[in-house]
Amino acid sequence: AYRRALVVSLFFKAFLSITQKLSKAGIVSADALPPEERSGADSFHTPALKSSQLFERVCTDQPIFDPIGRPKVHAAALKQATGEAIYTDDIPRMDGEVYLAFVLSTKPRAKITKLDASEALALGGVHQFFSYKDLTEHENEVGPVFHDEHVFAAGEVHCYGQIVGAIAADNKALAQRAARMVKVEYEELSPVIVTIEQAIEHGSYFPDYPRFVTK
Repeated sequence: AYRRALVVSLFFKAFLSITQKLSKAGIVSADALPPEERSGADSFHTPALKSSQLFERVCTDQPIFDPIGRPKVHAAALKQATGEAIYTDDIPRMDGEVYLAFVLSTKPRAKITKLDASEALALGGVHQFFSYKDLTEHENEVGPVFHDEHVFAAGEVHCYGQIVGAIAADNKALAQRAARMVKVEYEELSPVIVTIEQAIEHGSYFPDYPRFVTK
């Protein structure tokens, strides 16, 4: 996606440059180009940048298999630095592939009282709507160590932007449009806690974690 955008931007810059040269020669007029777009043909010359990178020196008696403190090169560093790394957006689309767009919470803390995707599902090319109702309680629990997070909000949202559901559709634009059409009604809850100080004031701590607060 980045490379495609780069090609378009370079083509546009070349177009602006050629247009201005032809304008100076009296062949065409560049008056139709807004000033902010004409500036796209300008070349900027900056002095060469200098930088320093510091690495920690490990003790001479540190075992060779101990990586702590050593400047190890990331496994994908060379491919990422040279543009050879392949990301999800670089992979060609497959036959039958669908796009997923999330329905996100618009409230920082609230109870979900209604979740209606019927209008979105009525659009041609929209295949399915997913929510916590499509998963068992165990399947809806995720987390790197402790499974204390939800794939989809289960009846209550705890932050703005929490995933409430997902729409699967034929293309990205359609999926995003359908996701915006899903009707979610809330019953707002209080208190809304957004700072550490408010969490301490209301005794809001993660369960099963140490509750020592040191200033």
